[in-house]
Amino acid sequence: MSLNTHTHTHTHTHTHMTAVGCSVGDPRARVLLRRAAELEGADLSELPSPLRNCSHGSLNNCCALVFDLAPWDDSAIATLSWVRSIKPIMPVLLYTPTTSGVARLLLQCGRIDGVRALSQSQSVQEPAALRTEIRALRDGIGGLAFLEIVKLAFPKTPGPVLGFVRVAVRTIRERHDVAALTVESVSSKSGMSARTLHRSWRYTPLPSPKEMLDWLVLLFVSHNAECSGLPLSTAAGHIRMDRQRLYRIRRRLLGEVPKTETSNAAQEFDFALLGFLERCGVPRSEAVEVRRRIGA
Repeated sequence: MSLNTHTHTHTHTHTHMTAVGCSVGDPRARVLLRRAAELEGADLSELPSPLRNCSHGSLNNCCALVFDLAPWDDSAIATLSWVRSIKPIMPVLLYTPTTSGVARLLLQCGRIDGVRALSQSQSVQEPAALRTEIRALRDGIGGLAFLEIVKLAFPKTPGPVLGFVRVAVRTIRERHDVAALTVESVSSKSGMSARTLHRSWRYTPLPSPKEMLDWLVLLFVSHNAECSGLPLSTAAGHIRMDRQRLYRIRRRLLGEVPKTETSNAAQEFDFALLGFLERCGVPRSEAVEVRRRIGA
């Protein structure tokens, strides 16, 4: 597949979204959260509590959200759905008190991709647990982005296919080693045989599972380069991919595309994303809208 480079002449301005939004009413919990964020090198952006009083603009610079589900009734589910509609790839930590009714809300909210939960337990382990969760929030951004890309490319994506993508991205992120990424190992970790996976895959417009792994690696590396400002080859080195293998995958999937400078790292993700969507048969106008949503 050869991607026409003239389709990429648009200018993309990337705004780094680095703050973790905090909508937590309890003063003690907010202090712990701020300390954990500082230790993890994350900035906090104070948001209203309850979050339903928040404006769209307040979330603009947030890459993740910590939300205590106040006022602990069904309006919290509506608020979370609103957040996900305007920030489809923003990971959320539900940092909740042990208030009556919270368990029921957590069960319902836990079905949403990219949502984690931690109780305001007041235990000695709570500060360390918060640091772990802040780290997981920031690491989870890319995984959510790729799930959203696949779902937007083909809204009727079967569950087994989405499960395969989830496990593949988690493997890249946690193992930091592309050698662990094979169709057999990923499908096995997804709880299915390669045969079952291929049967589910047959009626989708997505590239084959093997090719999909290559796309996910390229998307992952280029997304990390965009977010960090690192050269593409340096971002690839973080998952033990050498420059030659990166070049082969990029050339095989995208054909001849212009080289980009470090200062224009965002364009590498544009090339990979728009190339993947074209490979899936997504019309150009829809592909550009997907790019806008992923960058929202």
